[in-house]
Amino acid sequence: MLEKQPRKNVKHIWFDFHGETHGDNFQKINILMNHIQPVQQKFSFFVKERFGQQRVLQLQGGVFRTNCIDCLDRTNVTQAKISFRAIEDILNYIRD
Repeated sequence: MLEKQPRKNVKHIWFDFHGETHGDNFQKINILMNHIQPVQQKFSFFVKERFGQQRVLQLQGGVFRTNCIDCLDRTNVTQAKISFRAIEDILNYIRD
């Protein structure tokens, strides 16, 4: 059954990608990335032991959904930036 009301823990962040990055200023997407960093850290990522008991060590607590009204490329760029940061977090976790 679908929920009628949105959950209170679902956040909406509006970012004018086209307006902010106009003139090939793609570094300005870091404005958005800095804004969502605390949320991304809170979401974390899934970790399971590879050997032994294969216990779950850490659960992922959320997901990001991106949408652009008129351009799939903007959506993909944003998702790529979010993914790169997640990979950095995972590699730091492995290293430590």
